Amino acid sequence: MEREGVTKEQVNVDVREDTLVISGETKKDEKYKEGNTHIQERRYGSFTRAITLPRNVKANEITAKFENGILEVKLPKDENEKPSGRKIEIQ
Repeated sequence: MEREGVTKEQVNVDVREDTLVISGETKKDEKYKEGNTHIQERRYGSFTRAITLPRNVKANEITAKFENGILEVKLPKDENEKPSGRKIEIQ
């Protein structure tokens, strides 16, 4: 049986004031048979991580990329800008 991780569609990346918030939810129902035994598994879970951004991050230029189960978030720096709120599109 092969297990899958979180998909791009299950992850959200947002900037809220001076905080980067990464969150998501997984829902998976699985049925399989091993010999004469029928097995059904249900896995549900959610996660949230909040990271305070430094003052010099260019909030409007934050990007996120999800590839092969790895989320990469780039936070470009600017000495004069304070982060504002916006949703980050995952590529």
